[in-house]
Amino acid sequence: MIDGGKVSSRRDLHYACSSLALSPDGTRLMTYDADSGVLRMYDPDGLKLTHQRFAIDVLSASDERQLVGFAELPPVNAALSALALDDNGRFAFAVFGQVCGAHISHLTATETPPTVTPTPAGDTHKPTPASAIKTPSDPPKS
Repeated sequence: MIDGGKVSSRRDLHYACSSLALSPDGTRLMTYDADSGVLRMYDPDGLKLTHQRFAIDVLSASDERQLVGFAELPPVNAALSALALDDNGRFAFAVFGQVCGAHISHLTATETPPTVTPTPAGDTHKPTPASAIKTPSDPPKS
């Protein structure tokens, strides 16, 4: 991400972006991976992946109010020719003569890594000292 001529975020991707769109307010970045056909949404702050879904799945789940163009689904390997994104999470893309409008809620949210919860201060559990553990080689005490 470049802001005011300075690189503000950088991320190496495992795919080549064939299309990308930034929301006007700069809160979302959307990319399209032409190799796998996946739309991906990022939080530009640190370029954290937040949502993703195959473009063909977004098309097939769309109703007729969301689609303009041919009535049949395009080939799976059809490339996007346009991608746009607004400030409210709505996006549109064109593929194989169809235009589809959808919302970020039509994408699958990616898992966030679990957070580590600190041990409460009042936790009185203490590990057993090694000297108190008996092993089979210890002679019986009388």
